[in-house]
Amino acid sequence: MAEGIQIKELPPQPVLTIREKVPAEQLGDFFGISFSKLFPYMAAMGEAPIGPPFALYHSEPGPDGFDVEVCVPTPVVVNPTDDIASYELAGGRFLSAFHMGAYEDFGTTYDQLKARLSEHGYRIVGPAREVYVVGVGQVDDPSEYITEILLPVESA
Repeated sequence: MAEGIQIKELPPQPVLTIREKVPAEQLGDFFGISFSKLFPYMAAMGEAPIGPPFALYHSEPGPDGFDVEVCVPTPVVVNPTDDIASYELAGGRFLSAFHMGAYEDFGTTYDQLKARLSEHGYRIVGPAREVYVVGVGQVDDPSEYITEILLPVESA
């Protein structure tokens, strides 16, 4: 269920990331493996996350799954490795909504956001972001998850 749909501006953000093409049924495992690499690497670099982790979805799901990038916001760009990237993610204008509940129910929130695009005269211009404000490892009940979904937009 979407709550608080609004337009917001976000500044550029340094991130530590792992990006892969992942079958839908393996997304949970991919996130777990990625976070188990990103957080220790960040700590080894003497840095700490400055916000909740998030994902970038670079395309709609296809036969091979999702082109997804797991991200942790950092205070600065750090040295990359062979499988971990670090760069400054562009900011910009976003259509935002908070999804309350299980990840499996995101479809309704995305549909509500996309319906608002034409109302505001916007089009999507980049990967969707899912910011995991409250999620796995923080609460046991998926109905208590809070995820901010952000669609980068510009005037159509």
